[in-house]
Amino acid sequence: MNNAFKVWIFGGLLTLFGLFAVYSTSIWKSFDQRFKVTIIQNIETVKAFNTFLDETILKTTQKIIQKSEPLIVVDTTGSNLSGAEVSSGAPAAIPVLPTLATIEAETGEEVKLVANEETRIQAKNNYFYFSSQIKNLAVALIVVFLTLIFPLPLLKDKKLAILIAVAVFLFQLCVFIPGIKATNGTARGWVDFPGLPNMQPAEFFKLGYVFFMSYWISKRREVIKSAPFLTQFALINAIILLVILAIPDMGTLFILALTGTIMAWYNGLKIARVGLLAGVAGVIALIGVGTISMWNPDNYALTRLKTFFTTDEEAKKEISKKDGRQNQQGIIAIGGGGFRGQGYGKGLQKMGQLPEAYSDMIFAAFSEEIGFIGNMILFALYIGLFFTVLKQLDQVRDPQLKTLAVGIISLIIVQVFVHVGVNLEILPNTGLTLPFISHGGTALMINLIELTLLYKILRGK
Repeated sequence: MNNAFKVWIFGGLLTLFGLFAVYSTSIWKSFDQRFKVTIIQNIETVKAFNTFLDETILKTTQKIIQKSEPLIVVDTTGSNLSGAEVSSGAPAAIPVLPTLATIEAETGEEVKLVANEETRIQAKNNYFYFSSQIKNLAVALIVVFLTLIFPLPLLKDKKLAILIAVAVFLFQLCVFIPGIKATNGTARGWVDFPGLPNMQPAEFFKLGYVFFMSYWISKRREVIKSAPFLTQFALINAIILLVILAIPDMGTLFILALTGTIMAWYNGLKIARVGLLAGVAGVIALIGVGTISMWNPDNYALTRLKTFFTTDEEAKKEISKKDGRQNQQGIIAIGGGGFRGQGYGKGLQKMGQLPEAYSDMIFAAFSEEIGFIGNMILFALYIGLFFTVLKQLDQVRDPQLKTLAVGIISLIIVQVFVHVGVNLEILPNTGLTLPFISHGGTALMINLIELTLLYKILRGK
């Protein structure tokens, strides 16, 4: 077997792993729908049942709100209850239930919530994200085919390197244009062109950055230890990273800074100078964060950093109630998985408690189901991909293509570490996806393009 083909094996297995993960973490289907389910524990620890109301629950809830027609929807922040009109024939649902103690206190009755054999667990189109990811994969495979037939020598063309750099830079600037820019939750980093799905320019920007830096660094290998190189390298990266910081996209900023430094180090930059570059990048980031805080003190990226770096336990608890819930629920999900996991499809945190369980927090959400053993299989696939590339780099004779391969594999592995670090609450929340695994059309397409480029470079065709 051609050693370069192993890249496809590991990449294909990772993509398949990702489809299973997206399917499981995006559906709310943790209980067998055919049998009776009796819930007698404190629902505060579950908070995840979009169920149809049977007569017993309906009577109990009507006593609480003292109304006969509206169905209740319970506030996620407490036990405040409010009426909600439901159109004729529509299913009655409680997205989030209060604790049993709250219901008992308000009704004076002992309460057990029972779903009979006709009950169905309701969800907002359970298969939306999975079917969306299948479509994303189909589009990505078309792009992979086009990448495969792209002549390898053209990757070394100076004009192409500059063209790609300018194109992705301008595309990244689209996130600031009214009418085109789009948001996902509180994050601003998407663009919405009429007739096209939302896209995340940062994914293209990362690959474009690696393309350009592979060309630029490889042409300066002879002077890479000189002060002029260091100055130029720092200046180019400062301009690029300040644009990313303005979004702000702290995760992409960190990944690009580290990837660029790894590429320079691989080509001969001394470790001491790598440390100097890290210091310069840190200063730039601090200046940028300070500037953003003056313009927009409630910026979501700053909130995430504040949540992470707060040392006062009481203050941290207070902040976490509002802004750190995602990280907390991620830790609960990972801890709940234990050694063997709860079982495929049986995670609880994904059912309303853990935001973005199918994308930004997919490692935590899926860890609850596959446990430590499943995660070791996932890490083994990433490690296999990394060492497959590393072992064959010596066979690549062209400095630019070799540097490009180093940049691509660094981009993938660094993002894996950052995503997992965020999910483990080791790093502040950055909103980054897990390569090949998380839901997202742009990310999956770029990951498969990167995989194809690695294959072509290692194969030499």
